[in-house]
Amino acid sequence: MDNDRKTLEDQQFQKTQKIKALQSDRDNLRSDSPQYAEKNKDLLQASIELRVWQEMVQSDVARAQKQQMKSIFDKITTAIADVATRKGIDIVIAEQRPEWRIISTRSTSTNSAC
Repeated sequence: MDNDRKTLEDQQFQKTQKIKALQSDRDNLRSDSPQYAEKNKDLLQASIELRVWQEMVQSDVARAQKQQMKSIFDKITTAIADVATRKGIDIVIAEQRPEWRIISTRSTSTNSAC
């Protein structure tokens, strides 16, 4: 997990450095030159690609966390069933209310869903 995080940080650093280099190249040109417009387009493209990459990484991390949570929950359920079977318990009643934070891309408010 730490290796994955380090790899992602390195990738983000490289992408950010590329954007800084593109911006520097563009800023060294006159704003009315055709090369400026081309460098500006390249800068915009790289910035958009960074944002898309960041969103994809966030989605992948969230998915992995949910899979880990489900795996842990399944292990707990199995352990409870084993204990109940050994003790001759026919039914186990549990109350659970996990709170899932849903972050909307349209607003900064946080919603809870059960």
